[in-house]
Amino acid sequence: MRKICSFCNVELVCKDRKELPGVVHGICKECAEKLQNRELYGTVTFLMNKVKEPALLIENGEIITMANRVAKDVLGGRLEGELPGDAVGCLCAALAGGCGKTKYCGLCSIRNTLGDVFSTGVSSSKKVMQDVIGPQGASRRIISFTMELAGEAVLLTVNDIESVIIAAKDVNKNLCWQIVDE
Repeated sequence: MRKICSFCNVELVCKDRKELPGVVHGICKECAEKLQNRELYGTVTFLMNKVKEPALLIENGEIITMANRVAKDVLGGRLEGELPGDAVGCLCAALAGGCGKTKYCGLCSIRNTLGDVFSTGVSSSKKVMQDVIGPQGASRRIISFTMELAGEAVLLTVNDIESVIIAAKDVNKNLCWQIVDE
């Protein structure tokens, strides 16, 4: 009797009943892992979409691998595969080199908090700001967030986002996201 994977048709080892004619079906290790990962991804997606605030799952220290519906609505579009700076519209991410590669990124409170949570496993809540000068004048973007380790990833939950009009003379010349003194 032959044993074949129902998904990819690879021949599997059939220890019993080799002498019998016919074919039985099973699942190979690779297909079982893919199926398990797909089911796990569906479960995690379901749970992420239960979070009422914008939530991002960040892996490998910096890549967004999953975003809930609220995050996509608030931050715009498809966020998977992006870097956090691109997702929050960081000014530095728009510079040559992009998110994480400019001379300002070493001072970024979002990036540094992410690194700390990955390395220590200790959750953190912060409020950060970045000033923007645009065609309508100057504004200060303020984001309040929480980061916590979730297995080998960090779950970033955005608690609040606000934009405040400020005078041009009050614009902070440091481009990176900075912690707000409360």
